Amino acid sequence: MTSTFWVIRHKPTGGIMPDFHRGTTHWLPLAWQGKGRTRIPKLFLSKRSAKCSARWWVNGPTRAHYINSEWGPEFDGTTTESAPYRKMEDLEILPAHLTIQFSE
Repeated sequence: MTSTFWVIRHKPTGGIMPDFHRGTTHWLPLAWQGKGRTRIPKLFLSKRSAKCSARWWVNGPTRAHYINSEWGPEFDGTTTESAPYRKMEDLEILPAHLTIQFSE
């Protein structure tokens, strides 16, 4: 069984966007360059969703804000930190083929 997913590659470093808990806008590909670090890649189900994530990344790190209310935390908007050094032309969307074989 083979499935096709999509990944985002940072062309200058060759790094693939990892899947991690803080969200894709917090990825710092230059911090990982040449350090031999590997993480599970962020797999997107469609090329469109990978492109949307790439656009968010280019805009800069985004944080969600919450306020406490009597019913618990409530969403209070987001802020995005400027990142003019991030460029869309530094990213490429590539297909990734995952093959699963079952052995008995």
